[in-house]
Amino acid sequence: MVIILSDDLIRQRESEKEFSNFFSNIMTAYREGKHIIIISPKYVKILLQDELVKQEAKIILKHYLNHNKSIINILDYVKVVIYVVPSSIELTRYSSIKSKIEFRCIYLSELLDSATIQKSIILGENGKDSDLYSFFAEYYRLKKNLDHLVIKYKPQTGGGSTIEKEYETIYRNKEEFCICLVDSDKRAPHKQIGDTARKVLKINVKMEKENFNMKCHLLILNTLMAENLLPDTFYKTAYKADVLKKKIISSLNILEKDDCNIKHYFNYKKGIECITSCDDCKSEIKYYLCPLVKKHNFLLKDNKFIPGFGNKVLEDFIDYEDKYIEIDKDERVQSHWIKIGAIVASFTLTCPAIRVM
Repeated sequence: MVIILSDDLIRQRESEKEFSNFFSNIMTAYREGKHIIIISPKYVKILLQDELVKQEAKIILKHYLNHNKSIINILDYVKVVIYVVPSSIELTRYSSIKSKIEFRCIYLSELLDSATIQKSIILGENGKDSDLYSFFAEYYRLKKNLDHLVIKYKPQTGGGSTIEKEYETIYRNKEEFCICLVDSDKRAPHKQIGDTARKVLKINVKMEKENFNMKCHLLILNTLMAENLLPDTFYKTAYKADVLKKKIISSLNILEKDDCNIKHYFNYKKGIECITSCDDCKSEIKYYLCPLVKKHNFLLKDNKFIPGFGNKVLEDFIDYEDKYIEIDKDERVQSHWIKIGAIVASFTLTCPAIRVM
């Protein structure tokens, strides 16, 4: 997370009772490589002479002064930034029209102990989701040539249907930074988001009204699930030994000519199946998918139009060696990876840990 210490905060530091402890904590975050810290060079020099700053923090600050002259450039690449302001200023969040960054103001009281400066949480629905989304951030880092930075995060899962409870707990505690990502579960363009996404969104809206937490961010995918964001060549290569599975992408490519969004809503785990009569069929099948697959006579045995790839897709992709190469080749997927990666990277990009004497 990028944490900017505002000039106003440093100018008014003597009026902030906990400034000394806060600043020591922030310097620890920098030393341990937990977050990116930005302080105006002018005020770095002033703080080095200030008795309010503890000696250990000054040692780290000297390293910061000598090695972070260009870190301000990170603002060209992130979408969300934390801006620490003095208690005399009202908290707000605002966006820069020019840079398209969302600045979120907080008080130093929210960054006083070690728990508040730990690695940002990537909260996902299931076991491997956090790791998958870290790859989005890593891909973004590589594409933007941010070689001097690294991705660090704490993986956490809500177990699918309980993710709203996990998110609410993190939100209420106001300790760690957290980006929560959930599938939209939209099975057709005209459908609303699914139950899980709706529950998490409801919590987010409720908490924003009651107890807004600048440290948390919710991102609902605009595809059915994360599996819809993986490149075609991964599916073709990883499942080429399965006679039925290796034909799935070819079938989707045919359907894509009739509906360019089909790969957003196809269930890559289960495929498309018909388990009832057409009259009783769910609307997303009856009015969206059925006309497409019937047109091309895709009906297989067991009432399946197109099979799925199973429940271990994310695990297989995480272990897949050429993931970034394949993403580069897939224009549809790459655009999603850059957009989502920019937001996840905003919470997880940091400097490497340092050693100071």
